[in-house]
Amino acid sequence: MGLKESDQKKVLMVVAFLEKNYKYHYTHRQLASKVGTNESKLRVGFKQLHNCTIHEYITEFRIGKVKELLMTTDWPLQMIAAHSGFKNSNILIKNFRKSTNLTPLVWKAKKKTDSTIDKTDSTISMM
Repeated sequence: MGLKESDQKKVLMVVAFLEKNYKYHYTHRQLASKVGTNESKLRVGFKQLHNCTIHEYITEFRIGKVKELLMTTDWPLQMIAAHSGFKNSNILIKNFRKSTNLTPLVWKAKKKTDSTIDKTDSTISMM
């Protein structure tokens, strides 16, 4: 059964809200209330539209924020956790590893190495 257009709009409103407020934690009841639906409709509609749960979606969104902060700051993981919506660095590391198969610091080192190799390759090809 397809999702009604009005229910799709409510799911999209929740997505926009979560992406703007990713640092905070909300229950399904709170999210449903914000868009004028019930928890069950929200959960089912979200899964139909995004092929993942609300929790999986916001966790992956937060992981993206962690990656941005890893590449643009030298902040300790505790600070990155606080600024990306994870309750502490242990939860951040657990979720990051689940998503990438790497710890945040190993991921950062690998990305910096890959970036250096890319720059070297482009310099060589320009010669």
